[in-house]
Amino acid sequence: MSNGIEKVGEKLQLKNLLLLAVLSLAIISFSLVDLLKSSSATIGFGAKLMEMVNIGVNCTTASVDVATVIFSNDTSLIHFPEEANLNDPALINATGITVGFAGNFSVLIFTFENVSASTAKLNADAVKSSIESAFGVSFTYNSTETHDSYVDVVYMGEGQSDLVSYTEWLMDQCLNSTIGGFSLTFPEMASEPSAMVNVIGDKNVGNFNWTYSMVVHYTASIPTDGGLHTMDVLDLLNAESLSPSQYALVGELGYSSIVNVRVHSNETITFEECIPSRVTYPMTRGWYVPSDSGLTLTGTFYFGNDPTAVEELTFTFSGVVVPEINSIFPLIALLAIAMLAITLKNKK
Repeated sequence: MSNGIEKVGEKLQLKNLLLLAVLSLAIISFSLVDLLKSSSATIGFGAKLMEMVNIGVNCTTASVDVATVIFSNDTSLIHFPEEANLNDPALINATGITVGFAGNFSVLIFTFENVSASTAKLNADAVKSSIESAFGVSFTYNSTETHDSYVDVVYMGEGQSDLVSYTEWLMDQCLNSTIGGFSLTFPEMASEPSAMVNVIGDKNVGNFNWTYSMVVHYTASIPTDGGLHTMDVLDLLNAESLSPSQYALVGELGYSSIVNVRVHSNETITFEECIPSRVTYPMTRGWYVPSDSGLTLTGTFYFGNDPTAVEELTFTFSGVVVPEINSIFPLIALLAIAMLAITLKNKK
């Protein structure tokens, strides 16, 4: 990255990364179950695949969280590696499996509904070996957490020292090679020091109709001063251009491929300009910015019906960016991912 945005070089503590993995993936998974369940009439208003870049800017911590997500209920497009036995009867009461990889740890989380903690652990243990074989990582039991009617069984493993190469391998194993689109940003995003790569499977209790998603995200810092602040989306993605996947086309409505920027501050911030230009209605090519000032600003870029790649994609606002003495990176990331989940649910 350039343009004054400094990459976060220090590694996050394992405890905080685990918290980020568990909570952020749970938020995303909750949204995806509603959005992608097989009983829904369509996914993304008729698309085979949806994709989103979410950029969450926190002016009070001088931080930005960058996430790219793709998801589909078409298993020919996204799936777990074939060695993973997700039709094992032990998973009949499962609602999700999340596998996450960072430079210094890996995490595997099984989520079950309406079973005891001991039963959840037994069922997760029964399937763990196939997940290990599928992803080439050994996991060790860490904890069992109960919340409402759900039980999470968490396992930890060693990290991926070459996360970029491992991400490329994951894409080969989990993604249809013709997807393209936003997924092409995954390897370069994985090169960031704080990057994490997640593969997620979701379903309802009582069936094996899995839906899948892949997420790459990282956290970085932004300059601490007043005046203008430009979020250069392509720079944050370490990409020269961005174009939608062919599978994200929704007929006359255009592409369900969006870039969302959300800026939050404890002081008033003001929208200044964007490239490409601002549009009046969503789903037309350009930035849709609903308000010009406030404590929160949002801007969403749509491709409309035009799949032409964008080679310049920026969102500029003015206001004061002042970091706290101790930034809490996982909470920043959770805020951004939560906003992503809210946005996805609003697309229903």
